[in-house]
Amino acid sequence: MAWFRRKPKDPPATREFTDLLFGDLPASAWIGDATSEPWTLFVEANDCLARDDVRGAADALSRITQMARLESRHYLQAWHGLRALNQPPPLDVAKHVLGVVIEVTVSYGVDVLAAYEDHTARYLNAHGGGVIWERPNSTLDQSIDHLLAAGRAIVTRIGVWTGARRGPPPVDHVRVTLLTPSGPHFGEGPLKILERDPLAGPAVAAGVGLVQHLTQLVSAG
Repeated sequence: MAWFRRKPKDPPATREFTDLLFGDLPASAWIGDATSEPWTLFVEANDCLARDDVRGAADALSRITQMARLESRHYLQAWHGLRALNQPPPLDVAKHVLGVVIEVTVSYGVDVLAAYEDHTARYLNAHGGGVIWERPNSTLDQSIDHLLAAGRAIVTRIGVWTGARRGPPPVDHVRVTLLTPSGPHFGEGPLKILERDPLAGPAVAAGVGLVQHLTQLVSAG
């Protein structure tokens, strides 16, 4: 099985765009429309941090984690902020998979696929261009659920990564990162080996299927 790639004419995706996928940006970098929640709570947390009001910041971020039907990356950002304040998630949600990111490095760049529990997805192609899926309908729900299920099978078998997020994997390697309230969990290795691995293989296969579905939708449109 080969990782699916296409060659659009758009400029290559920047690392800055890729950084938006992991839910681990600094508090000051995740502030959007400050007139509505949860953005107002992120602003409140950031303002509290500027005043060294740790309790106020933690309270604002905790309220975000308790809100319903938010974008998955909002929850990830809130938990990221809480961990920085020494407020780890409860054990019953610590390993809950909110998203999966797959990075595949080839000689000319990095393919990146991200899929989330809210059934949104992003695909950034190594040659340039990509697809942003904001769930206008349920077409990709099943493909995304397959990838998340594969991620849930992995996350209980590996530990959380507590260091800084690493750069792209080496050429012809794949990294599967599971995004959880307790932090990222990831496995990495040569693509040809992980494709056949009993644990990582289903996630890689589900990622290939989702990329194909995403690009088929673009071609059909």
